[in-house]
Amino acid sequence: MDNGENQIGFRFGSYLENEVSKLDSWTPRHIKERGVILLTFMEKRWGLKIGDEDRKIEMLNLSFIKDKK
Repeated sequence: MDNGENQIGFRFGSYLENEVSKLDSWTPRHIKERGVILLTFMEKRWGLKIGDEDRKIEMLNLSFIKDKK
């Protein structure tokens, strides 16, 4: 909501909220991609060893989402 005085919405939130708010749609493919990005960030930020993209998708329990080629 933006009435000139109050500005409430995703665009004033975190970096991740801002990225999501730019999407026109939020599809299963986007959710899977976003999950992999977040797990990759966690690996780098906290020195975790989660594995490759396939392992991350398995960990997210999203392997049923097939990418359109």
